Amino acid sequence: MKFPISAYGMHQFWRKNYVMRVNLTPRKVFNTARRVFSLVTGNPDVGGVPVHIKVDVSPNCQMRCPICLHSKLSHPERVSLPKPMELQTFMGLVDQVAGRTLAMSLYNLGEPLLNKNLAKMLRYAADANINTYITSNFSLPLSDEAIRELAESGLTQLIIAIDGLSPETFGQQRIRGDLDIVENNLRRLVQFRKGKHPLITLQYLVFDHNSHEVPLLEDYRRRMGIDDMLVFRGSDGRKHPWVDRFAPRKGWRPWPKKRMPLCGWPYLSALVATDGHVYGCCHYRMEENYLHRDTARPLGNIHKQSMDKIYASPAYKEARQLSADPGRHGPMPDHFCHGCKILQDHDDRP
Repeated sequence: MKFPISAYGMHQFWRKNYVMRVNLTPRKVFNTARRVFSLVTGNPDVGGVPVHIKVDVSPNCQMRCPICLHSKLSHPERVSLPKPMELQTFMGLVDQVAGRTLAMSLYNLGEPLLNKNLAKMLRYAADANINTYITSNFSLPLSDEAIRELAESGLTQLIIAIDGLSPETFGQQRIRGDLDIVENNLRRLVQFRKGKHPLITLQYLVFDHNSHEVPLLEDYRRRMGIDDMLVFRGSDGRKHPWVDRFAPRKGWRPWPKKRMPLCGWPYLSALVATDGHVYGCCHYRMEENYLHRDTARPLGNIHKQSMDKIYASPAYKEARQLSADPGRHGPMPDHFCHGCKILQDHDDRP
């Protein structure tokens, strides 16, 4: 199955970034303009807060998808995972960026619906005019009350990750999931939803075992009452799990400077963990963030500083300098970004 990268890629980008285009205000636009100016010019110090914040509200997951960290955890490691984010921590973050941040995505490597306060978090963000979206496997046996609460929470977009239209194809990637449960939840969500939100989006990762179903997706979308689709190439998680693909690299062989910074994360986004630690992105050092938090190198903590101060801190300025010209500003062996394959030759692995 081939995808025309240029037109198709831009189409997918536009659809996935729906939450960045709605509920705009002059203050949000001004903050976004500041951050985009910083990215385009490579200027590490122009002020503002992240345009987008990924909030890890629930590190745990009931499924064992091969591409994900959760498929390789031992029982002691699973028990040691961080607890779900407290409601007060989330509310404090919202208060710090309300009126400026465009969107928050309330998930990272876990299943957001496992946080019992998720609907309250979504409502608090919505009342602060912050758009929200989650990606969920939606494979939990949810009551009518839970689904109605989600439908009325103010959630802007719900992305449901399926990756298979039959139990056979679904089960090869979504291990421990149940397609019947997903579809039952989905039908009730469509029934309980009032208006156009949450926008319901089907996410489908294409592998060799399910590529024959791609022509069936549009009919499935319409039949299930889904608003939109995101179709991406998947990768073989058994051979290349995320934690290995984004693990720190040895040595220091920086990529040459380009016209634009090599990574947009330190200019536009941030990841906030359950304990309030702020990290440079959601891809890099994932295993450390979940299992070895004493070595994870956070760039700040929202319980100790406001997001404004964290985003203007020396650690964040260094992240932007590394992204703009890693050869000039590196190495920085104690920095979160050091060893990232985006910044340096990634042939060498730990």
